[in-house]
Amino acid sequence: AGSSRGAGGVKLGGCRQQAARANRPPMSSQLQLRDAAVLMVCLVAALLSFRLGGDVQLQQSWSVPVDTGAYANGFYADASEELPPPLITDLDGDGVVDVLVVTPGGALQLLDTSVLHSAVLAEQVGESGWRSLPVRAEATLRSSVRVTSGRRPVAVAAGYLEHEQLAPGPGARAAPRQQVIAVLTDGWAVILLNASLHVLWESVVAH
Repeated sequence: AGSSRGAGGVKLGGCRQQAARANRPPMSSQLQLRDAAVLMVCLVAALLSFRLGGDVQLQQSWSVPVDTGAYANGFYADASEELPPPLITDLDGDGVVDVLVVTPGGALQLLDTSVLHSAVLAEQVGESGWRSLPVRAEATLRSSVRVTSGRRPVAVAAGYLEHEQLAPGPGARAAPRQQVIAVLTDGWAVILLNASLHVLWESVVAH
């Protein structure tokens, strides 16, 4: 009798497990529901990002006029007349970005970017319709005897000669560091200038 009851209990338990399996949704349908839920969340997030995110627009700000008369053809620079790109960095450590450009005539010009957010710049509109930044300082790269041969700049870089100084005490600020400007000419002359475009020294690199 005991054995028959045990067998009946086993059979009853097996029937219950089969019924539970039959009522359980298939694994594929569970995955489909989960994928649909994830897709819905992604769509909602994308919609919110498009509605709440700001648009990025590029607007004309300022330009630098170039005297093309210094080029051989009078219009554009050929391979032997190409100049380094503008240098954009904070030269004097005042927290305002400076723009340094090289002119076809062999000069360095430091543009005044402090007027970018003032009404002064709005009045200085050039022939092209773009606003022009005023020149704050300028330095010629010609030699002391005004020789232009071998004085065309081919590379311009800026950096620090001194390590950053620590603040003298809590809450105090260290003195701002000023960068120097190194110019390499096509005559293998290295010219070092300070942040105000004053020449510090010049040396010819052996080649």
